[in-house]
Amino acid sequence: MADSIGQKIKVFLENPLYKKGSLFPFLFPILLTLSLIIHLISLNRRNKSYKKITDIKSVPDYNFDNLKLICIGNILIGGTGKSPVVQKIAKTYLDKGFIVAIAARGIGKNIKSIYCNNTDPVKNLDFLSDENREHFELLNKHSENKGIFYILQNKKRIESLQFLLNEIKNKNYHNLKAILILDDGLQHFSCPRDVNICLWSPELLLESPYYAMPMGPYREGFGKNSFQRLLNCFDFRLWSRTKENDKEEYKSKIKLSLKRFNLEPNKKDIIAVYRTNYFNIKFIENKIKLENFKLESELNHFFTSSNSVTIITGIANPKNLISDLSSLINKKNVITLFLNDHGELNHSAIQLIKNSTIMIMTLKDIFRWASHPIFIDLIKEKNIIGCSVDVHFETLDNIKTEVF
Repeated sequence: MADSIGQKIKVFLENPLYKKGSLFPFLFPILLTLSLIIHLISLNRRNKSYKKITDIKSVPDYNFDNLKLICIGNILIGGTGKSPVVQKIAKTYLDKGFIVAIAARGIGKNIKSIYCNNTDPVKNLDFLSDENREHFELLNKHSENKGIFYILQNKKRIESLQFLLNEIKNKNYHNLKAILILDDGLQHFSCPRDVNICLWSPELLLESPYYAMPMGPYREGFGKNSFQRLLNCFDFRLWSRTKENDKEEYKSKIKLSLKRFNLEPNKKDIIAVYRTNYFNIKFIENKIKLENFKLESELNHFFTSSNSVTIITGIANPKNLISDLSSLINKKNVITLFLNDHGELNHSAIQLIKNSTIMIMTLKDIFRWASHPIFIDLIKEKNIIGCSVDVHFETLDNIKTEVF
């Protein structure tokens, strides 16, 4: 099927200037001016830099040696694999015995303040955004109640920080170490942080124009010198994402992209190596249950009842998803429907679900649509595979690391 409007816009932004279409020369002056304005606004904010926690007067008293603040984000417009990175770091610190909190803004209709944790009776899960709901479910499955974690959804991440510190005080968690992960917070300067991790794509640095939107696929930046400064200004350059068997080619692209900006690879450069996880999706009393496929044969057997499979998704890079699924859906009749990023169910999607037996969706899609009564009724008797991405981190020397 044809790309959604959101996909077409994304392709337009990522394309080199000479591939932007016949109308582009006429729009060039307007787009260039808007791109420069966005750059100047972001440059002014970035020059003011981020605050330290000692600069914040409104946070409760706390032994800040026990608190780590990590910000994970990008200057790209979606599709960099940020969510799996957030989840991996959260799981790592859960395993170390930390209280883990993820602070995120929410999306669309779910931009509202919702605080959830796994130790109290869980409420308001349906009001979490798709990304935050996925964070909650995967951390809950990973921890098996052996750790404490929070999902803090608020437009103002500083308020999420205040909430976490009050929770630590009120529940007498003072002796426990805690980490607050600021999800997609690089453009939000009011909340302090100790570490800034920026996700980059070597392919886009090699192929796309060095301009902020609407000329290029970036939230800030204008010209080669600007991007050289941006590549240097974060604590880690996280290159996301590549598969295990594509690492060497990917590393070559990273080195080439850095060379274009007269930069040498160093300890800042970390690769996110990923694989796709698959879950058998069950709905029990209208609640989502994730069941692992213990063996690859179980996953393959799942498909034997039909020669066709339907893929419906509303994510930023659906073509990456199709590539990930290529071996699984080999020799099947594949029907696809790509909605806009974070897209809601439309009439076409509902009709396609009605007429499909086996479907593949990302966990984000499933959690976003799970509050839709029609969706629940339609899929109760269907075979649904949910997929998510898991990552591990390596240096350019192929050394696994948890440096964050």
